[in-house]
Amino acid sequence: MILYEDSIYRFPRPSKIMDLVLEKKKLDAIKPYITLPIPEYTIVDNTFITYPAIKGSPFDDCHLPYDDAILKSLAGFLKELHSVPLEQLDFMQSPKEQTEEEKNEFYKRVQSLKQDV
Repeated sequence: MILYEDSIYRFPRPSKIMDLVLEKKKLDAIKPYITLPIPEYTIVDNTFITYPAIKGSPFDDCHLPYDDAILKSLAGFLKELHSVPLEQLDFMQSPKEQTEEEKNEFYKRVQSLKQDV
């Protein structure tokens, strides 16, 4: 939902709020390495998320053929994204690859993140 053309509000199902907590964590992890604008999420009462709208057009609104500026911007973003040190993303390990102890530690970390936002 967009209000006043400058703020985005997302209202997930209660069972999906943790997905937004993890999404925020991912964006926070890559933000220092990406020059494109990254949304500044605020999670409100563990019920919804809000962030300032980023000016511009969604990539899917661009029409073929893409001009060189769009392609250079996309290439630059992908280069930056792939330069993020893997240790910055260690929290994203798939639970399928984790031991029971690691799963419990991951759950505790997510719960502490939830309290921090």
